[in-house]
Amino acid sequence: MGQGVPVVLLSASKGGLGIVTTKKSRFGSRLEDPLARDIFLIEAEAIAIKRVLAWQIEEARKEKGLTRRKMAQIMGLSQTTLRRLLDPAIADVTLELLERAAAAVGKFLHIELNDMPTERKQQAETLFPDANDAKRAANALRRARHQEELTQKVLGEKLGITQTRVSRIESGKHLISEKMAVRLAKVLNVDYLIFL
Repeated sequence: MGQGVPVVLLSASKGGLGIVTTKKSRFGSRLEDPLARDIFLIEAEAIAIKRVLAWQIEEARKEKGLTRRKMAQIMGLSQTTLRRLLDPAIADVTLELLERAAAAVGKFLHIELNDMPTERKQQAETLFPDANDAKRAANALRRARHQEELTQKVLGEKLGITQTRVSRIESGKHLISEKMAVRLAKVLNVDYLIFL
């Protein structure tokens, strides 16, 4: 494990696509779970990618002789937003913001979509064997919710939706959007792709 192409979770929102990491509330024995290890690896890779990008943008800024203040003006941002962008510890930034930063220092951002490594795909299929049938997302949600020992009501409260909506999603009567998949993944500590 740990070999292969880095994977970044992407979230769609009004502000565009962005790098997303989930925040785990606990670790412990969950790391023995292959999918939990994969999610932990994905989070670590996303943070590592953001750190490298922040470092590259900062180095290009220095080479170009731009102050942070001038770069923020060029990008039409506050200095606080630019500091957040260049902070290697903050992984939650939009791709649009990264592209604007790259352009401000005379660079461009190249992003590539690759196939999931076979080992990771096989582990996901083992944990969610019904991944290809029509109720896959509903079943994946139900299993992930049970794994976290949450009721539909508690899950709804954490997501800011009603228990009825959670029930409709779990019964396959309500489709899961990509945005909702990312929100569910954060609350349930799983890869958002299992819901899509």
